[in-house]
Amino acid sequence: MKDMTNINIHSATAALDDQVPKERRIPRQRTRTGFDDEIARLIRDRVQADLAKRTARRRRHREDREALERRRRYAKQALHAEKLAASAEETCRCTQPRPPALLERDPAGRTSALTLCPICERRT
Repeated sequence: MKDMTNINIHSATAALDDQVPKERRIPRQRTRTGFDDEIARLIRDRVQADLAKRTARRRRHREDREALERRRRYAKQALHAEKLAASAEETCRCTQPRPPALLERDPAGRTSALTLCPICERRT
């Protein structure tokens, strides 16, 4: 019985021995043509257009967020002002309640919403 592995090895090496290996060479630089310039210009224009769209979308979204933030801030200020006006009209909550005209501002002056009762000296 013949050994088939030896036959395959010899036939493979024989085919390689008959071939001349190719020399590696550096591919030559392609000369740039007007077509290449036109394609490059089209690509550049497309990239610039995409970039402009993205920038405009970001700016628009930023303006929307800032407008929403301004409305929210204004609503909070209006609500705070309403609370201050309502607290100035409240009567004192101590056991001897006094009308709002007798209430004084907090001497520390940190928050205008805080007032002191002249009787109990508690913040209201």
